[in-house]
Amino acid sequence: MKYLIKLCAVFVLLANIASAQDKVVSPGQGTPERKLILDALRPKLEAELKTELVFVVSDIRASADWAFVMAQPQRKDGKKLDGKKIYGERWEHMDGLTLTAVMRKKSNQWTVLESYIGSTDVWWQSYCEQKSGLVRQVMGVCP
Repeated sequence: MKYLIKLCAVFVLLANIASAQDKVVSPGQGTPERKLILDALRPKLEAELKTELVFVVSDIRASADWAFVMAQPQRKDGKKLDGKKIYGERWEHMDGLTLTAVMRKKSNQWTVLESYIGSTDVWWQSYCEQKSGLVRQVMGVCP
């Protein structure tokens, strides 16, 4: 009887773990997962914008292995980024400095699949169309 109770407890625990991995969360400010996600975004953007950055996040969603981020990059020293100076004539056709990114976690490491600054279209729509319901929830903006 004790064996049966322990076996049932193990099944309940495994079911809860599997369920937790399928959840979509918004990692809060100061959480380790949020830091890992944003730190994975930082190197490419800092190279593109030629300065150290912090992010003002307007939306961040993650599951166990997918993430979607929408944020405003800002200089770490507090000075304002000059989009016109950075992007020149392209700036006129951009939607500000809004960053959007789709990320994937593999081997406990977040990697950027795609990211854009100032995109005027919903480029991540293809992820909504090609992926599972969970990925659609992570995107949060799928029809």
